[in-house]
Parts: sequence; structure tokens; C-alpha cells
Amino acid sequence: MSERFDDLARAMGAPHSRRSVLKMFGVAAGGAAVATVLKPFRGSASVTCSGPTNVGPSPCAAGTTPCGPCCCQRGIACLDAANGVCGCPVRTTPCGSACCKTGTACANPSTSTCATAVAACTQGQVPCGKSCCAATGAACVGGTCAASSCIGSGFPCAAGATCCAPGEACIGNICQSATCGGPTTACTSNAQCCKPGTCGVHCTGLANGQTCTSASQCGNGGCANGVCCTPSSGACNQDGQCCSGVCDTVSTFTCQ
Repeated sequence: MSERFDDLARAMGAPHSRRSVLKMFGVAAGGAAVATVLKPFRGSASVTCSGPTNVGPSPCAAGTTPCGPCCCQRGIACLDAANGVCGCPVRTTPCGSACCKTGTACANPSTSTCATAVAACTQGQVPCGKSCCAATGAACVGGTCAASSCIGSGFPCAAGATCCAPGEACIGNICQSATCGGPTTACTSNAQCCKPGTCGVHCTGLANGQTCTSASQCGNGGCANGVCCTPSSGACNQDGQCCSGVCDTVSTFTCQ
């Protein structure tokens, strides 16, 4: 703006008609008005007005709380005007970018972690168990934040092609507990076994071709490249059954 008035002052030093002088004043005043209106919104073009108490972009309706480029619900404080971040809903406990449920303490504000459950997240993230997942590139899987490409417990998966929730793995062609048991595991419930519904005294092992993370999960005692298989010296009648990929189908009919 100062450059505009310097130019105007220099121009005023030269002889001009009355009409041209008025025109110069009009241009300067118009530029000042535009600059004044637009100034609050500079640098805010990339801000997304999101969150449980954010009611949208400014100008704000009567009774709402102005918050930079955004507006907060009536009675809700603006936490970060530069980014349009509004406070937590009433009767929740602020905890970093998380809002803990009523009566729940904030366990760690630096990681936005509540002692029990999250009620909402202030910056557009996804509530997930005790914390908040990033708004993009992440998903809440089993109460834990994971890459958005990961899948939930019990859903089909393929060895090396999909990821499961933290603490789980692709075993028996589904995402399930990474500590599930195989044929050497004594069990008292079906939930302990990698192969669903197979608890006797011990769990039943997975069949060849099913996904695994350990040979102990497989019925034939072999796991290679994430798939159950038959180890060396085990009986076979085709190469695909063997962990080595080689079956002696001429004389011994065993994996090599």
C-alpha cells in the first residue's frame, strides 16, 4: 500500500487537471479497500474448516466465534486462528487434538491420547480407540490407527499383498492375531487357534497353500514365502506342495 501512496504523491507533484486528480484518489482508495478486505484471508487458501465444533468458513454468523478463515460454534473458543482450529465440544476433555469422553482423563497430550476413549478430534482426524488417526492416509482398524490400505480382523488377505491391523497378521488367509496357535499349541478355546473352530486338545494346523508367519502354524510343519508347505523329506506328489518347490515324483515322492 505504501508504494501506491508514494506513486500518488509523486504524481500529485506534477500539473494535472481536476478530473485526473480525482481519478487518482479513486484508484488509491479502491486499492486500499480491496487490500483491507482480502488481507485476513491471505495464506488461508489451503485451510479446511473441519472438526466437531467448526461450522464452516467465514464470514461468521451472529453468535458464532470467528477463528481466522473459519467459524466455531457458539461458546466454543478458537484454538488456532491461523489454521481455523476450534476447541472441543462441551463436556469433553481437551487432549492435544483429541477430545476425551466425559469423565475421561487426558493420558498424553503430546500424542493426543485419552485414558479410555476419544469422543472427537479437533483437526478433522478420525477418532480411533484412545487417540485420533490422520485425516488422510490412515484408517482405524480394530481401535488402532493403521495405513488406509490395511484391513480389519477376520477379513480375507493374501501373503505379502495386504496388511493387517497392528498385532495381527495374514494367517490362514485372514487377518487374525499374530500369536494364534498351530498343531503344537494346547488350547482351551477355538479363539486360540489359527484355523478357526479347530480346538481339541491342540489346535489343528493350517493346510498347505494357506498363509502363515511360522512353520508351527502349519499342519505339515513348513512355511515358506508366507504360505504353508511340506518341508524337506515330507511326502508329496507334486512340486507345488514342497517348501523347496521340488518334489521327487520318480522314486521317493518326497520333498527335496
